[in-house]
Amino acid sequence: MNHTIKMCLMGAALTLVACGPGAKIGGGKQGAAEALFAASGPTSGASDRNQQGIVIDVKLQDLAVACRHGGEAVMKDFTLKVDTSTPLSANVGQNYDMAYNNCGAVKTEVGVANLNGSFKLVQTVATTSGSASVSQSFKGRITFDGAFNDFLDADIVQTVNASALATGTGSVSVVLKGTLTDSSGTYTYDEAVNVTAGSLSVDLSKN
Repeated sequence: MNHTIKMCLMGAALTLVACGPGAKIGGGKQGAAEALFAASGPTSGASDRNQQGIVIDVKLQDLAVACRHGGEAVMKDFTLKVDTSTPLSANVGQNYDMAYNNCGAVKTEVGVANLNGSFKLVQTVATTSGSASVSQSFKGRITFDGAFNDFLDADIVQTVNASALATGTGSVSVVLKGTLTDSSGTYTYDEAVNVTAGSLSVDLSKN
């Protein structure tokens, strides 16, 4: 049935769970931006890797980050460069592959979106005495599994306040430049987009 959440009854406790072929990412261009932000959450673990010194260019071990609703994301082939030569500020540049392993990135009314696949990321964290901003490019393809059956292809740069990546609720302003593709189409961005942390638009019309 279109636009209707399908439910199944499982077990003696009659627990309600989503069933069927899985939901699609809804909301068109806005929904694709929400999906990218949901996938961005684990990158806060990379932005926390601060180093000391003037200019440092080092390779670091893989870093596994637990996702909010189960699973994990693993940062691989991690190269870090830090420039702290400017007083009261620092620029941190990082290149790595982000591999998602059933990463429960967001919980919706139909269930949890589990992310799989990988992105190549180039991340720059610019800090001052009062704040930090993150600019990160995403290239690659991930799937939205679990309660979903969709994908996200990305070739885009996202800029956001560093603290917003770790937040679970509230409105967040992100600046996007590039393209995102999901099952509903390809969208081009060169603009600021407001998303709500911890949410993702759902389309059940194809179920």
